[in-house]
Amino acid sequence: MLRGPKSAKKVLSAATAGVLGLGSTLFFAAPALAANGTLSLQSSTISVAESAGKATVTVVRTADGTAQTARNITWTTTDGTATTPGDYTGTQTGAGTMAAGSIVGPSDTLAIDIPIIDDNLYEVSETFTVTVKEGATTIGTATVTITDNDTAPTYTLTATGPVTEAVGAKSTVTATLSKVSGANTAITLNTANGTAESGVAPDGDYTALSGQVINIVAGQTSASWDIAVNPDGLKDKLDTETFTVNSSATNVTAPTTASVDVSIKDIDTVPKLTLGGGGSANEGVAIPFPVTLDHGSELPITVQWDAVAPTTQQTDHNLATAGADFNYPSAAQRTLTVPAKTTAASPALSITPTADLLNELPEDFAVQLSNPSNAVLGTTTKIDATILDADTTAQPSVSITPVTVTEGNTGNTTKTFTATLNKASGRTVKVDWATTADASLVGTGHAVADKDYVGTKGTLTFPAGTLTQTFTVDVVGDTIDEGPTPRVDANDGETFRIVLSAPAGDTSANVASPYTTVKIIDDDAAPTFTFGDLTVKEGDTANAVLLPVKLTGSSDQALSFTLADITSGNTAGIATAALTAVNGTSTVGSDDYDLIGTTAVVQPEMTTGYGVVLVNGDAVYEPDEVATFTATGSAPYVTAPLVGTSKLTLTNDDKAPDLEINSVGGKEGDTVDVTGKLTGQAQADITLNVTFMGGSSKGSVAASVDDFVNPGAQAIAVKGGTAPTAALPVAKVKLNTDTLTEPAETIIVTGFGLGNIGTVTEGIITIAASGGTTPTTPPTTPPTTPPTTGDITLKSAASFRLGKGSLKLSGVGPASTELTLWGKAVGSADSAPWENLGKTTTSAAGAYSFMPEFTTTGWWFKASNGDNESDTIKVNLKEDPDFTAKSNAKGKVTLGITGDPKVRGLAVRVLRLNDNDSWTTVGTGILNADGVYSRTINAASGSTTTYKATIYGDGDVGLLTNSSAEVDVKVK
Repeated sequence: MLRGPKSAKKVLSAATAGVLGLGSTLFFAAPALAANGTLSLQSSTISVAESAGKATVTVVRTADGTAQTARNITWTTTDGTATTPGDYTGTQTGAGTMAAGSIVGPSDTLAIDIPIIDDNLYEVSETFTVTVKEGATTIGTATVTITDNDTAPTYTLTATGPVTEAVGAKSTVTATLSKVSGANTAITLNTANGTAESGVAPDGDYTALSGQVINIVAGQTSASWDIAVNPDGLKDKLDTETFTVNSSATNVTAPTTASVDVSIKDIDTVPKLTLGGGGSANEGVAIPFPVTLDHGSELPITVQWDAVAPTTQQTDHNLATAGADFNYPSAAQRTLTVPAKTTAASPALSITPTADLLNELPEDFAVQLSNPSNAVLGTTTKIDATILDADTTAQPSVSITPVTVTEGNTGNTTKTFTATLNKASGRTVKVDWATTADASLVGTGHAVADKDYVGTKGTLTFPAGTLTQTFTVDVVGDTIDEGPTPRVDANDGETFRIVLSAPAGDTSANVASPYTTVKIIDDDAAPTFTFGDLTVKEGDTANAVLLPVKLTGSSDQALSFTLADITSGNTAGIATAALTAVNGTSTVGSDDYDLIGTTAVVQPEMTTGYGVVLVNGDAVYEPDEVATFTATGSAPYVTAPLVGTSKLTLTNDDKAPDLEINSVGGKEGDTVDVTGKLTGQAQADITLNVTFMGGSSKGSVAASVDDFVNPGAQAIAVKGGTAPTAALPVAKVKLNTDTLTEPAETIIVTGFGLGNIGTVTEGIITIAASGGTTPTTPPTTPPTTPPTTGDITLKSAASFRLGKGSLKLSGVGPASTELTLWGKAVGSADSAPWENLGKTTTSAAGAYSFMPEFTTTGWWFKASNGDNESDTIKVNLKEDPDFTAKSNAKGKVTLGITGDPKVRGLAVRVLRLNDNDSWTTVGTGILNADGVYSRTINAASGSTTTYKATIYGDGDVGLLTNSSAEVDVKVK
């Protein structure tokens, strides 16, 4: 409290001084013998201005004639509407005794000062209480009223706007104080109509307020309220209308009322008037002509109507006469009114034609709007109407002839029909006609529009006194046997109807018989049929084959043919429908087909139906086979003969077995077992002829006739049904011994199938080298330092030659000296002699070059002049494959690889590029004697696939491996 107001400090100082004996104490000091008087409050109500600084509560002691003793007085303050510490400084309810409250002297009164806070905030009068006690006894309670010395704020009222009509639109009304107030301010809002009117949408422009109170809470300066603006859908009297918001306020400085106007902008356009109704009606039947607005208005709307000539007078109509054919009021009575806030004229406009007994043509007139007030004319302000004659006693009836026509075989044939009135009419008679299907028939027997006849329609017009008129209908010719089921006679046919009707609003004819049935006589015989032969490839898996039943001519209904399998025998060339031995050889590949179902159906008006045969494809080589079937039709829907025969030829698409000779090796003196890998399978027995002869493979040395004992041609019998095997015995071959030093030598084992059935893929018997020593590898690195006088250097333009051909060798030797180039094939024995590959003379500077040829191997080279030789260098030969990929058949790709050089026996691998950029092997093999390998593989039809091929060289002879360029192929 020492940091508080000066009055608080003063109280605290006095209290402290009293306790410590440093100042006046609050008790009565008395002589040694004293008596007590009576204590009371001078006043229980005290009023003090906020600016006074303090409120004083006085304690009065009334003497009783005796000596007085000290009286200890305490007090507490309690908040009312005035609160501490904002309005006064004092002890809140429940605080303890204040020492400064003791009366210590014999005075007659004690003043208790409560500091009052003077602020700048407007407030209403506020109160608090002071309770004074002596010990536990209450002396009295005083109510202190603080009267405010500040002025109340003023206030203003504002509103947002102008506000455009819309869903959710509103104007916000805001009351704002000129300054912060310490008292709550209540603002009461009321609305008053101006040019804008209140009400619930869509009947009012805004939602009214009545006695709506908004509060500006003490400490705040504003409060708001939203007034809904209604989209009423009406054109208002004014484009911008207003209403007023009035208010009154409490706890403000005069004036205590305020008002604000709110503007509302109309979004609705000037209404448009539209005329409706019209049409046609019989005499005596009212014709309505409703007049409507696209939206309402707050103002009543008027418009003039008049009867005028029609926009279009219809053919064979007269003009109606106003006043004679219908009632027609005077001009002053032809004004229509649309009441305010409505969208239709009231009363509605309706014109009733005059009923009479006259036989007359329809009569036309129109109603037209003009001269609108508070609105504009819309798009439709004139409507035609027709008065129909209600007298039908004199109407003629109509009949149609002929009732039968002949169809024809091709094209459209025009048929003429005659319409006849039973009596003449005194005015023009009109009848509509149209072709339609015969609704009395279901299934066959009814003609179909635009298939059996050309659907058409028209209007027949009979001038007054005329009895007949003609019209045409095209009948469509065909070769389809058609008519009702079952067929009856040669005049069977199909029917359609010619339907008569009165034109809309026309009563000139009596259509008592609404249609005439016409028969189109069919002139086509029942179709004949054939059950043709068919040839298909067998395939590797089960596949369905369709056997066609073909009609010459057709029928209008589904024709069923009974199928039967009449295949017999199980000999070669005859297909079998079950697992059985063929020719007594084997059952492999004998379950060739199954007839699926016993019925083939040719749908109505189609010429082909199908029987289904399941061809059980396999991988067995067998001869082409035939299965035989019959199809039987039914009279009278099929013309004899009623039975047809079909031969189904299954062509073999499997390769005959191949015996791939397994390569084997041995040394001189050995006897080697030659076996073969059998791939593929045949249904019948086959014989493969195998022969042996010395030959070169991959550049090897061919064995001579003295190097082995030729077992001669071997006839390898392969029984029908023999399963593929990895080791089929072929022959034993004795390898002869000699004393010669020889390199490895090879024997080619090859052959063919007797009768061109089956193949033999060659294999190699290798006789190991004998005698001599393993050749050492000459140095491959040419000298790295320049030669001295007399030295010879030799280097190659590249480390290898790509494909068959020449490669430049060059070097430096003694000037103007003849040099010889020596060469030896890589892989040849040490003892093999060096070959003289040619001579050349060095230049004056000692330079020289050679262009040796590479055919099947790499080479060792050296150059010399007498005993002066260069270092030996090695140059390899590298394969340069020529690769092709073509698709000549659906789902097939043929791959072709030609080696360069063309070395028989080199391994080949073909790879396909995958979507993830990896490669998959799709074929392997070896180059044949022509240096070629080919293979046909399956591929997804329509796809584009990338392939490449690798030919694997033979490092022993300096022939390097290489891959071809990639080739893209679009698969058929």
